[in-house]
Amino acid sequence: MSYSASESSTESGSPVELYDFAIGSDTYRFTSGEESITVDALLYEPLEIDRTTIIMSDEQSDDIITISMPALTPLVRRYINVVPGQQATLRIRRIHRTDVAQEFVLIYAGLVRAVAFTLDGLKAEVSVQPLTSGLSRTIPRYVFSGTCNHVLYDSRCKVDSNSFRYVGLIGSISAGVMTINGLADPSRPDGWATGGFVTGPTGIDFRLILSHVGDAITVPIPFPTTVGVGASVQVFAGCGHDIVTCSGKFSNVLNFGGFHWVPRENIFVKGVAQGS
Repeated sequence: MSYSASESSTESGSPVELYDFAIGSDTYRFTSGEESITVDALLYEPLEIDRTTIIMSDEQSDDIITISMPALTPLVRRYINVVPGQQATLRIRRIHRTDVAQEFVLIYAGLVRAVAFTLDGLKAEVSVQPLTSGLSRTIPRYVFSGTCNHVLYDSRCKVDSNSFRYVGLIGSISAGVMTINGLADPSRPDGWATGGFVTGPTGIDFRLILSHVGDAITVPIPFPTTVGVGASVQVFAGCGHDIVTCSGKFSNVLNFGGFHWVPRENIFVKGVAQGS
């Protein structure tokens, strides 16, 4: 029986929903049914999962759905203390168990915007906004500022991140301070990595580097316990987004995205002094 026939049937329909979460290359697949189900050679495990009604309207707040699931689910545990380095995506499909052809319909696709824990941390409420929500926003690409508007290593900055990367093993961890064996080097003086970032073995989770002295870097929140002493990490150089650093450190002034000669005083506020 096809999906449309099962959906319109008053007796033969047996609908379940398939939830595909993805954070980078890590995937989490659940079904609202009581038993596991395999669709397109992908296994969906049963989970106590529920969602609010999907509403399509002109108001963005109406398009956001909330998904409830146990807090011990590996997906939401990634959001304890700090969110993952990449934003999670969600795809919800609807299928009928009785459909031999396994036809399905995509009913929702969105981005995870927040995770909250309720019932003394036993339940997780995952807020998801539709993929189309970002299309209605007007965001200025550049501002008239002395600092660079580019994101370090992006397509406009054009600096090759591989040329400013160090790969090493974690020597020790103490709260937010990590020592990376061999990071200290004349080519990587103190401050070389400040403002940059460090990624774990998978390259998905990353942390901003607040300071760099010798082999030690300081991050705002430590990595999960799975990234411990002996793990391999990648440390990327940081940038102050000023033209001096852009020139001296990266030799990239031609792509500098700021306006270095911005006046320090606003003449529309202070006025212009008349000459004698």
